[in-house]
Amino acid sequence: MEKEDGEALAVLRSKHERVVLEMVEHVKYAQLQEATKSKEGLFKSLALAVQRYTYYERQLGKKADEIEKAIQAPGDLDAESLEKMKFAMKEPKWLCAISNSTSPRISVTPGKDREPHERTEIAKLAEARDLNEGPPARRGSAQG
Repeated sequence: MEKEDGEALAVLRSKHERVVLEMVEHVKYAQLQEATKSKEGLFKSLALAVQRYTYYERQLGKKADEIEKAIQAPGDLDAESLEKMKFAMKEPKWLCAISNSTSPRISVTPGKDREPHERTEIAKLAEARDLNEGPPARRGSAQG
């Protein structure tokens, strides 16, 4: 009787192992699908960021070939480093080019990297501000 019980338990255990392995396979497949969708979403997000960057750079007067040089495609996965679990922690070159290329242009001084109508508007805004911030007697005479 013990022999029959042992064989029945072995059969039951092998069935359970097979069921557990199938469940693990389903979980791994779901994880793969989730990672694939996440990767697709990241690439869409990157494409939108590049599109916005291109738009704003064109607004600032850069030419298309200059913009394309500043943007690089993301690299492939480094399988060797992944296997060794040693990851490089440095910023991509295109990210550095983006941050360095836009910072000097952010200024409120009229005439620098601006269109003529923008320079005129900035000058008018400065004049209006000066008129509003003048002495109270000067403001009273402008109203009356």
